Amino acid sequence: MMHIIIVMIFITFASKVTALEKCDILGSLEADPLKKTLPVKFHDIGYAAATFALATLRHFGEALPKDLTRAEFLYKLAYKNGVKWAAQGLSILYKDISFSRYDLKLSHEWLEKFLNDKLSVRIKTNRERPGLGKL
Repeated sequence: MMHIIIVMIFITFASKVTALEKCDILGSLEADPLKKTLPVKFHDIGYAAATFALATLRHFGEALPKDLTRAEFLYKLAYKNGVKWAAQGLSILYKDISFSRYDLKLSHEWLEKFLNDKLSVRIKTNRERPGLGKL
């Protein structure tokens, strides 16, 4: 949870200075205490971790109004763009009885994806670092 708060702090206080290309925006940030420039909206430029953070905020209604349908969309977008923890978010979302698309089967399927992704990363990491032992 703390990492989400840190990401949101960076998103809130970041600003765009000069960027020639979309990818330059991430490299052209500076503190802007007087708020003379518009803040960078990392989600809008395709930064998957920001999309995941925004999904989490919408899911739990922290700092933004709770919107479970929007959270679902954002979690799926983040997952599609490589944020494996979004599968865990979807698993939690689908087992929330207040969600209009409550579905325990989908919750279980997303949990399986999350666990398989996590296991895959552990196996890959161990293969890249011989001598650390097997799972």
